[in-house]
Formats: sequence, structure tokens, C-alpha cells
Amino acid sequence: MIWIIGEYAERIVDAGDRLEHFIDSFEEEGAMVQLQLLTSTVKLFLKKPDKAKGLVQKVLKLATEASDNPDLRDRGYVYWRLLSTDPTAARKVVLAERPVISSETFSLPPDYLTSLLENLSSLSSVYHRPPDEFVRGSRKVVFMPYEEQEDADSDGDSSDSSDEDSEDENESSEEESSEEDNKKKRKTKGKPQKQEAPKRKAQPQPTQQAPKQPPQQQPDLLGDLLGMGPSNPAPQPTAGGGNGGGGLDDLFGGAFGGGSGGGAAQQQQQQYNGPPLNTAFDSNKGQGLEMNIGFQRKGTKPTMIVQCANRGNDTVTRIDIKFNKNYLGIQPTQTVPLNGNVGPGQTQTVDLTLQLSQEPTPKNPLDLTVQMAARSMRVNAAKPPVTMFAVQIPVEIFFDNTHNATLTERNAFLGEW
Repeated sequence: MIWIIGEYAERIVDAGDRLEHFIDSFEEEGAMVQLQLLTSTVKLFLKKPDKAKGLVQKVLKLATEASDNPDLRDRGYVYWRLLSTDPTAARKVVLAERPVISSETFSLPPDYLTSLLENLSSLSSVYHRPPDEFVRGSRKVVFMPYEEQEDADSDGDSSDSSDEDSEDENESSEEESSEEDNKKKRKTKGKPQKQEAPKRKAQPQPTQQAPKQPPQQQPDLLGDLLGMGPSNPAPQPTAGGGNGGGGLDDLFGGAFGGGSGGGAAQQQQQQYNGPPLNTAFDSNKGQGLEMNIGFQRKGTKPTMIVQCANRGNDTVTRIDIKFNKNYLGIQPTQTVPLNGNVGPGQTQTVDLTLQLSQEPTPKNPLDLTVQMAARSMRVNAAKPPVTMFAVQIPVEIFFDNTHNATLTERNAFLGEW
């Protein structure tokens, strides 16, 4: 009722008397009633300044001096300063036009209204905006299940389709060439040209020569690396130098400091009875350096067996190996202990002791793969090349069989992890 008197004071004849009735008990009313009495009295003064001058002074004095409510005191001071400094500004603030109360619920499109109802417990229902407008530039991510068999099938299908397309293209090119030959035959009425025949036969020639080179080197190289003896005795007596040939004497001649004593280097290679070595990287990836790696526990020390073969033309003076963070915190104790420089065509096999010196970072499920980086110092290289590779380090080399308090079985170790 107090709000109605202040809002429509120009239409109510005894608006001042009615407000004065409530102002007599101003101090006994609640905070909301006091705020509304203050606002309605100011509205009455702005609309009827002659009849409500004394009444507004009484209410402002009660609100600013007799009240302990900070909201009421602040509003009283604001009204007092507005009325004393600029009544026109006070009229614009207090008697500002209110928007018409209307409901837009049923004026929304059905689809838009359905979207808002689905997000009733979010800000969309408060601001009447769909969730997409709150986050701009967002994209919906759909996670698809990964299946290796389907990927393999898709790869096979794509390869089959590519083969079929290539066959179709070859058939179409052959048909076009045959049509051109027939046209030439009709025009010249002579013998057909025989230029295409050697072109077709010349294509398989490089494929016949390509596989001849690897079989000449691989059997002998793998035989010596695994310590099984040379499978082909023919390259042993060859001692030719140069870049194109060489045989096993030139390949392993200087690996163990032998000068021209290729036979001694071969005997040392054959005497290697350690674990099998796996290729970490070949000479193409290592820029002339090939590295094979194996692992074994020698005595009480976990050891990495490193075999370095120099396939390039530059001498290797030093090799550093660094491990990335791994499941046990494995790190090498030193650089690769080479027995002097590794010249072109030479190979060295050395032992590198490992240690557990970093914080382990295991993965779930357990992954034994360790990422490594090998940096090889060269004589004529301004910047030493760095080769990245990854190998699996078996946990058995870290088992201590001399102490009963430590783990000695693989299953028990994996069970702890």
C-alpha cells in the first residue's frame, strides 16, 4: 500500500495524510517498510512539493540520524543530496519510467523453448540463451573406439584399392599405346616399331640387381655379430681397401686396435658369447654410425653391451648416451668406454654399466621401453649428430641374487608394481 501511495500520489487526494500515518510509527517498522516509506515520501515531495515539504524533512532526519541501518542511512543521504543540489536530476532518478511487465515465455519458438527447458538447471534458463552462446568457438569431440583389426583391414583395403587403381591405369595406358601403334601401322603400312619392347623389359632390370647387394654383406655381418662364425669363407682372404668393397677384414679390422690385423679382430668377434644384440639404429639413421645393444648382469653390475660400427668416412672419437625418464630411473654411469677412436670400417664392442639414479616414472600398464639419445663426436664434424632411439631394458639385470631381502623373481617384481 505504501508503494501505491508513492507511485500514484498525484491521483490520491490525501496521499500526504496516509503516509504521515505510517511515518508516526517509522522507528517501529521493519527495514523494508522504512526503505519504502522513505522512497514514497520523496516521490510525494517531487510530485507535490508544497504539501510534502515538512514531511520529507522529517523522514530524511529519521533515516539519517535516528536509524542504525546502513542501507537506510545511505539511501537517505543520497536522496538528501539529490534534492538539495539538483531537483531535476532527482526527478529523473526517482521518477524514472519502469518497463512494462510482460512475459516472453510463450513468445519463444518451440525449438528454442525446448532447448531452454532441457537446460533448466543452468544459466541458459536464466538468461534465455542456449549453451552454445556462452562458449564461442567450441567444437564437439567424439571419441571413437580404437580397434587394431579394423585399422589393419582398412590399411589392407586401401592398399588393395591403390593396387587396383594402379593396375587400371597401367591397362588404360597400354590400351592407348596399342591404339596409337595401330594408327601408325595404318598410315605407314610398314613394320611395327620395336621401341616399346625394350622399355617394358628394362623395368625389371633394376629390381633384379637391387636384392643382389644385401645378401653379399648381411650373412657375414650377422654371423660375426652373433658369434656364430663366418657363414661364407670367401670374403676372409680379401684385403682390398677403398670405398666400394673391403670384406670382413676391412669392416672389423681396426675395431680392437689391430692396424692391418683383420684376423685378430675376427677372432675377437667370434669369441663374443654374450646375449643377442638388437639393432638400435642403422648407419642411415646414425649418419654413418650403426649401433647394436644387448643387456646382461655381469657379477653384481647391470651392464648394457654396446657394439658400435663405423660405416661412414669420418672417425668417431667419443659416444655419449643419455636415457629419458623411465620405469626404474635407469641411467648410465659414464660415457661409452671406447678403446680409442673408431675409424671408418671399424667396430668396437664395450660394456656400459647402468645404475638406478633417477626417480622412477612407471606407466600403467608397465612399459619396459626406454627412450635414449646417442651423440657421436666426429673428427671432421663441426656439430656432433644426435640419434634418437628406443629399446626395452629387461628388469632381470637389476635383480640381486646375493641378498635374500631383494626380489629375485620376475613375477614377484611385476607383482610389486
